[in-house]
Amino acid sequence: MENRIQILTEDYTATSISNNSVDHVMAIESGCYAKGADKADLLAEIHRILKPGGSFVIADGFLKSKKRQGLVLRKAYEQLCRSWALTELGNINEVLEKIDQLGFENVNAQNISWKVAPSVAHVPHTVISFLMKQFFFGKDKMTKERWDNLKSPLLTMVLGLHQRHFGYYLVKGQKRFVL
Repeated sequence: MENRIQILTEDYTATSISNNSVDHVMAIESGCYAKGADKADLLAEIHRILKPGGSFVIADGFLKSKKRQGLVLRKAYEQLCRSWALTELGNINEVLEKIDQLGFENVNAQNISWKVAPSVAHVPHTVISFLMKQFFFGKDKMTKERWDNLKSPLLTMVLGLHQRHFGYYLVKGQKRFVL
């Protein structure tokens, strides 16, 4: 049972993990940092390291269309990307196409936006509470990074209200067995 979990600090699109050596891969709110709307580098690495029959799950926010409608939505998205150092969110359709191209099977993409909505509803309270504590008791300077980490969850709420363009998905699949 030893050595079953190992924590690596590496670029997750080019790891030192051996080919076909991992049973399961999870990317929970981290796949959004991979480059490209199709997240090709991340998905290719997942495919490379998974054993045949191994599974993956990605839980993250995705765009649903290539065009972002309206000034408010476009500005919220651009600011979110800047604040959280994202090149761009994945596009769920392009990600699913790349998953298919790589030959994954038993793929299931479920929009779970309404399941995470109760947690997101706490964001304004959490942000205001933090700011009040910071104002009265805070000893640490409010750096740009700290402001960005307060602002970005509020921006995700704006995006989340535009269900035609944005959704929070749980994407699962398996690497195909090779006979």
